[in-house]
Amino acid sequence: MDHQLENLGPDRFQLICQALLVKEFPDVICYPVGMPDGGRDAVQNSVPNNKGTIVFQVKFSKSPDTVDRKWVLETARGEGEKVKRLRDKGASKTFLSPMSLGHRILKRELWIS
Repeated sequence: MDHQLENLGPDRFQLICQALLVKEFPDVICYPVGMPDGGRDAVQNSVPNNKGTIVFQVKFSKSPDTVDRKWVLETARGEGEKVKRLRDKGASKTFLSPMSLGHRILKRELWIS
C-alpha cells in the first residue's frame, strides 16, 4: 500500500515518524511537536552495540517548488551546530528524516553525524 506522507503536514509527519520510532525502539523518548527541542525530535539512549545517544530529527517543508535533494543537503548542513552540541553532550549518531509537500525526497533517513 502506498501512503502519501507528504500530505500529512509537518506536525502529523513528525507524529507518524515518532510512532514508527516507538515501534522500532520501545524506549525512545519523543519530544512534543512544535516545542523547542535543540535539534531533537526523539532520542534513544540505550541501543545494543552503540555508545551514546541516537538523535532523530524530522524536517518537513511546505514549499514543493523549492524543495529537492539540494534542500535536504542544505538542511543537513544547517543542523551542523546542533549536531555538534548534541555530540558534545554524548550523542553518537544523528538521523534526519526529510519530507516535502508534494515530494518524496528520500526513501531512507539521512545520517548526518
